[in-house]
Amino acid sequence: MKIAGLIPAYNASKTIAGIVERIPFELLDWLIIVNDGSTDSTRHVLSEIKTPIPLILLDHPRNLGYGAAQKTLFSKALSIPECDGAVIFHADGGHYPEELSILLKPLLTGKAELVVGSRTLGILHESKPLMGSKHLGAVFLGPMPGYKFIFNKLLTMVQNLCYGT
Repeated sequence: MKIAGLIPAYNASKTIAGIVERIPFELLDWLIIVNDGSTDSTRHVLSEIKTPIPLILLDHPRNLGYGAAQKTLFSKALSIPECDGAVIFHADGGHYPEELSILLKPLLTGKAELVVGSRTLGILHESKPLMGSKHLGAVFLGPMPGYKFIFNKLLTMVQNLCYGT
């Protein structure tokens, strides 16, 4: 199975190189990054990145948002005839590239056709407790902005209720 790693990047100049350095490239065949109209030095940082696999850099002339960045990334991955699957990493450090083998295992062993990782589980696991609570630590000290962490947890709960998962 040939897999493309996908990264949407918006104003990620301070984090993107560190995320790319942590990717286990032996599990991927391509790395595709879209610079979603960043106004910082993300494009320059991306131009300096070297990888042991083909690196495909794409640009949106202006910020089109996360959904549009995903569409661009998936479209590019689908345009590669040999590509069988894709995995998304976030440029802000909310996903842990080191856990890619865990995420891909159900796909590679034929036990699943789709796997969705959880940003919040990893963040909770890594967070330092605040006032004795890892949840508070994740909200106030974690890599994801607190409001995103809270809404991610709430939306996941609603989704799980709706789908019985």
